Amino acid sequence: MLLPRSPAHRLVLAAFLMDFAIGLAGLAFIELAIHLGATPTVLGLIGTVGAGAYTLGCLVSGPLSDRCGRRRAVVASCLVVAAAWACYGLVRQPWQILLILPFSGGGMAFFWPPLQAWLAELAAAEGGGALNRRIGQFNVAWCLGLLVGPVVCGHLWGHSQQAPFLLAVGTSLALAFLTGGTPRGRALRQPEEPATSAGHPDAALFLTLARLGNFAGFVGLALVKTFFPDLAETLGLGPALVGWLIAALHGGQLALFWLGGRTSRWHYRVAPLLLAPLLAAAGLLVAWVASSPWLFALGFAAAGVCAGVTYLGSLYYSLHGNTADPGGKAGLHEAILGSGGLLGPLFGGALAHASSLRAPYLLGVGTYLAALLVMGLIWRRGRRR
Repeated sequence: MLLPRSPAHRLVLAAFLMDFAIGLAGLAFIELAIHLGATPTVLGLIGTVGAGAYTLGCLVSGPLSDRCGRRRAVVASCLVVAAAWACYGLVRQPWQILLILPFSGGGMAFFWPPLQAWLAELAAAEGGGALNRRIGQFNVAWCLGLLVGPVVCGHLWGHSQQAPFLLAVGTSLALAFLTGGTPRGRALRQPEEPATSAGHPDAALFLTLARLGNFAGFVGLALVKTFFPDLAETLGLGPALVGWLIAALHGGQLALFWLGGRTSRWHYRVAPLLLAPLLAAAGLLVAWVASSPWLFALGFAAAGVCAGVTYLGSLYYSLHGNTADPGGKAGLHEAILGSGGLLGPLFGGALAHASSLRAPYLLGVGTYLAALLVMGLIWRRGRRR
């Protein structure tokens, strides 16, 4: 296999491969838990425990990589995650999955913020608007990985329950070699100082709005990924189709990332940030009443578009113009979305246990609308100031 010569392109490839592995292992653990008879509460805890470890880890990994280096953190992450996923063979009861997830979630926390900061440093050294281009490539790559991973898992699961885990472990180990051999790639000239972010009077305001939207967006994604496979089983939808329908989430994200990486017209515009939660709320309402796979795909894609808009805004506003502590800013960005992945399954599991497997979608709708209300109030107050 011929690897890209550019360090930035290698990091983009790494983003694809890691989320491909995460897509494989994430759905495989949910399917394994369902196969072992997990209740909705346990399914919710599966989503919560991994996201909790990831959230806490991101608060440490980004600033630590500012001091100790990006490459070391990324390589160590790949090895820890591979070791955690390899423990799937020890699982005999659904609750035992909860013992693995703190290690896989915590390990992933040392991959994403350092990788994002590493890529931002390379883009800043390139200059000429490279940050928007590199972020666009990065977002398309990881989103494509999350789109393909569940599809592959769904097809493999029907033939072998071991295959998705083995492929995920092998991919993570290959990633350790890929990133370990990637030059740090610092350019000889000093990075340009991006004028747009530094000089924009509402830079902090847009970052706050994007972070709120990002939290809500990942609550919705986590609810779908955690509880839809169980609902699908009651509707008679097989694992292969479940993989495709979860991929619809990331199909919406992928389309948005592709567009956002090719234009800067969305920079410092509030309309996309406010319209995204409204679209996602409509999408989960469709999923709440749906029984047709096509309607589920439509609703999930709408939620994916929302997560794409807010993720893109949060990452861009975190890194653009920030040369002091990009790792810390990327870590906070990832911790906020991780907290959405933590709280969504936690409360969604309780709601599904008390009501039905469709009830978590209403929780997602309420989260989107509450975020939209708060974002509107913050925007109005910020503009008055």
